[in-house]
Amino acid sequence: GILVRVAVEITDKQQKKTYLAEGINGFSELPDSYQGEGHWDFTMPYGDLERLKITAYAVEFGVRDGDEFVPFLAEYHHSDSYDELTQRSFEAFPNRCKLTYTILVND
Repeated sequence: GILVRVAVEITDKQQKKTYLAEGINGFSELPDSYQGEGHWDFTMPYGDLERLKITAYAVEFGVRDGDEFVPFLAEYHHSDSYDELTQRSFEAFPNRCKLTYTILVND
């Protein structure tokens, strides 16, 4: 199936902490009526945290081949890959993050 995975490094400038927020979602098959367009949202509820700054991210769109993820479209900011970013030393983001999608189909 098709997967999108997102990893975001967030620095709390007030508490001097760095967090990692992640989301993975996808679909096994696209319907025949798929128009080739979609929209992805990554939601990170920050709650009581203040002075947050996104300091790095990795977004990959790809497929799973056995146990391996094979990206065919990716964007990185201050990171070389999703795996490199997620292997850094972080505290887990304290709130549950969610990656959702909407695809356009013909009626």
